[in-house]
Amino acid sequence: MSKERVFKIFLVAIFILCTITLSSAAEEKVLDLNNSDAIPFWEVEPNNTLEYADLVDGAVTGYEKYAVFGAISYRSYDIDYYRFNVVSDVEMEVFGFWMDDLHHGRSEEHLLIGLADYRGETINVTSLSGYFGSYSKNMKTTLSPGTYYLIVLQKQEYQYLFVDEIYGISVEFTSLAPAEVGVTDVSLNKHSITLTEGESETLRATVSPSNAANQNVTWSSSNESVATVNSNGRVLAAGEGETTITVRTVDGGRIATATVTVEKEVAAPKPVPETANINRLSGLNRYSTAGDIANEYFKDGVDTVILARGDHQNDNPQITSALVSASLTGVLDIPILLTIQDRVPNATLDALDELNPRNILIIGNENEVSAAVEKDLAMEYNITRISGRNLSETAKEIALYTGQSREAAYIVQTDALPDALAIGSVASATGNPILLTNKDSIPSATLEAINTLGIRDVYIIGGTAVISDSVEQQLNNAIDGTVKRVAGLNRFETSVEIGKAFWNTADKVTIANGVSMVDAVASSILQRPLMLVRHNRIVGSAQEEIKGYGEYTIIGGETVVEKGLIENAIK
Repeated sequence: MSKERVFKIFLVAIFILCTITLSSAAEEKVLDLNNSDAIPFWEVEPNNTLEYADLVDGAVTGYEKYAVFGAISYRSYDIDYYRFNVVSDVEMEVFGFWMDDLHHGRSEEHLLIGLADYRGETINVTSLSGYFGSYSKNMKTTLSPGTYYLIVLQKQEYQYLFVDEIYGISVEFTSLAPAEVGVTDVSLNKHSITLTEGESETLRATVSPSNAANQNVTWSSSNESVATVNSNGRVLAAGEGETTITVRTVDGGRIATATVTVEKEVAAPKPVPETANINRLSGLNRYSTAGDIANEYFKDGVDTVILARGDHQNDNPQITSALVSASLTGVLDIPILLTIQDRVPNATLDALDELNPRNILIIGNENEVSAAVEKDLAMEYNITRISGRNLSETAKEIALYTGQSREAAYIVQTDALPDALAIGSVASATGNPILLTNKDSIPSATLEAINTLGIRDVYIIGGTAVISDSVEQQLNNAIDGTVKRVAGLNRFETSVEIGKAFWNTADKVTIANGVSMVDAVASSILQRPLMLVRHNRIVGSAQEEIKGYGEYTIIGGETVVEKGLIENAIK
């Protein structure tokens, strides 16, 4: 027996075996694919219509290679359909070959290989011809995602001539790199904005389409003396006037513009009182002063108090957590009392007796207020501790404690205690939180609080010596609203600028020592502008700004703020 005849019998046996196996499979006849170089697939009859087409692959995505085998049926005029589902742009290459010697030794082209779309409409066609081992003409076609049919069709003039001849078709798919999508348009979230001098707002550019390959844009201002714009679209108001901000796409040079109007900030004049009332809240020390402030504000007692650390460590006041809890005093209408890290001083215990609360909110972790203090107080009060692993996390937990969203937040450098003190009364009056930052980077806890609370606007408290321009830029990238810096040349003038920014019409003012600040920690509940002074003099612009209030409340004794200092300043 010839080698060719043995090979033919072997192939027919394989064909019968595969036909039996695939006929017993699921109705859709999906081949269980593997990672072999060429995945074999034998036709499963009937497959002579689109409806009964053999599903060779349900998801062609990249480089895949198949060997599709079938036979010419003696029973009828034979047409075989094979279905492929293409899910990404590919190049399809098809060529065919005979699996055994032709019975009649003919070389005429008598079998067609066609490619059709999901409707059965022809896309391409080639013919299978020649003797055993010969190849057909090559068919190469680019396909986009969709359903396609490979069709093997017996030429009608050779009907019934070639019975049980086995053909093979090689099908190779190669993924095509997607064409680079160009930019067609760019737009801005606002067509016009109005700012006052020193304010900033970030414009958001949207490049279309969203899948454009190059999303880069450039920004420019037509008049930088009015407003500047940085590479992230943050507009900073410089001076009174109007300018046009332009965003331009790097790809295609598409542009969009926004008109920026900058107004000069004019402070409303304070009413001039006929007489001024000057009073002083003070105790023997910081703890009793905090108690006096609480008792002055809550004469009938209170249900809950804040307890935060107020002592020194290595000559540094440990009052950060107490200062950032100022927002809770306004939201919950409760006072701040101070404690030593590992024990509650007598003055604070006396204040608790007078206020008669049921609940105490301890601020800070056990490094700030010890477990021993909590245990002692728990024998008489309901204790809740609000804390994080560090100061910025504690500030975040304070901000999130009430579960209320907020429009704005005040950003203070962790070590800039005078700035935190000066903004505390604003936080109490508005309920907006005080959050902490490093000089050159924003802690993750602060960013989490901004995102969770839905903060739109932030106020940086202090100059670039304490909070850098880099942090200001990071904040601009983190929010949708505006970033404004409130700062003076020093802590004293920063307190003045806070008064101008937030308390233009206030009739009452709090006076506190800006060097030894601990007495004023609890004064945020008074909810009025706080002006920092030295023990025996008023610094810089505060000399004029301190005039015109109807009531002055000095925090601390005469060793903290000298007797007669305010009386002489407002004459």
